[in-house]
Amino acid sequence: MSVVSASPSPSLAPFVKQYWGVDHSLRPGGAYDYRLIPTGLTELTFYLGYRPEVSDINMTFNSNSLVSGHLDRYYDLRIKDSLRMFSVSFKPQAVPFFLKAPARLFFNANVPLADIIGTEASCLEDRLYHCKSFTEQVRHMETFLCACLEKHYRREPQHKFAQATAYILRSHGNASVNSLASMACQSLKQYERCFADQIGCSPKQFLRIVRFQYSLQYRKLHPRCAPASLAAECGYYDQSHMNRDFRDFTGMSPGRYFSRCNEGSDLFS
Repeated sequence: MSVVSASPSPSLAPFVKQYWGVDHSLRPGGAYDYRLIPTGLTELTFYLGYRPEVSDINMTFNSNSLVSGHLDRYYDLRIKDSLRMFSVSFKPQAVPFFLKAPARLFFNANVPLADIIGTEASCLEDRLYHCKSFTEQVRHMETFLCACLEKHYRREPQHKFAQATAYILRSHGNASVNSLASMACQSLKQYERCFADQIGCSPKQFLRIVRFQYSLQYRKLHPRCAPASLAAECGYYDQSHMNRDFRDFTGMSPGRYFSRCNEGSDLFS
């Protein structure tokens, strides 16, 4: 499957990790499965034609334009015939900068963009559909995102949680929730509530995802690293602890996952 990608403009770089797209046709009657796992990123995705089938009924696609939030589990897409799509990968804290909705709304969900911004979603989808190139799609999306940013940007509390996510990423997910709450000068319950509104899941869930994603990146950079060493380097209590996260997030043991895929981390790459 051929994937193209592009970096955001400097004004959007604090919020957007990348734009990416697929335009792929299978042989007639062809199909394959693609597993989605927790990445720590929220996606705004436009299916510009056929929509894949979804293995998890709770994650069903009810629209061609979707906001997909943080996951705490995996699910599969069944892709048939062809796939044409365009997606924006947002940095962990970024969605409330652009959409007037708490990020927790998107946790373990694919929410139609029209539920958030109304008829503007179909207009944007139509513009992307008729673009003649990926570069043109990126240009249209940047125009849309800049307008959203101007409309919804609030320095607080978003700036506070941008600092928190930066700290969590630097720690590779090995920070305590109590220390994060103290840094924010909030009680634990208040911090957990605000964190879910801004980031889209609980602090504990996000720390777990970040540590898992760091293990993917570390294994890519150190392909000969033994499982026990990988667990220790990435901050797991022991190898069993890491195995449990891999089974929850990928449906596989680390060994089986890395035998099939060693592409690294979407979050840390």
